[in-house]
Amino acid sequence: MVRRKSQAALEYLITYGWAILLIVIVGGALFSLGIFNPTNWLSNKRATGFSSFHVDDWAFYPGQGLGTLTMVVGNKFGSNMRIYNITVVGTFATEGQTLNDTAGAAAYIDVSPDERVKLYVIGFNNVDPGIGTAYKMDVHIDFAALETGLNHTDYGALTGKTEG
Repeated sequence: MVRRKSQAALEYLITYGWAILLIVIVGGALFSLGIFNPTNWLSNKRATGFSSFHVDDWAFYPGQGLGTLTMVVGNKFGSNMRIYNITVVGTFATEGQTLNDTAGAAAYIDVSPDERVKLYVIGFNNVDPGIGTAYKMDVHIDFAALETGLNHTDYGALTGKTEG
């Protein structure tokens, strides 16, 4: 009788042992493929920090001595506004070094609530990072609330890779 109980216990442990071994092997394979790495699930492009604008899309195009940041932004301020200045500080990680440059654009663009406009910031002339280079753009958008006449600045950051 004792022999039958020990045989049943041994079969029980072996069955569960194979199941646990299989789970460990599958988990290891998924880990090596990067399934559990959250950066693989996130987009390379991120817009953070903006409170008065929503940034729908953007791209940075490097040029020969003249790079261009193009942004499509919308007004979520809640009232009519006039964008009058944009300042962008770009940091580019290229070939093991970090390059910085500043560009600005004087713009007088009226934007009503929930309207989208395309903004161009041209003038990154101290860097030529090449296509596919990672960047972070610190963006300052100066605007005036047309109904109150008060000036405001909205800050945010854009990250991504240069496009061609």
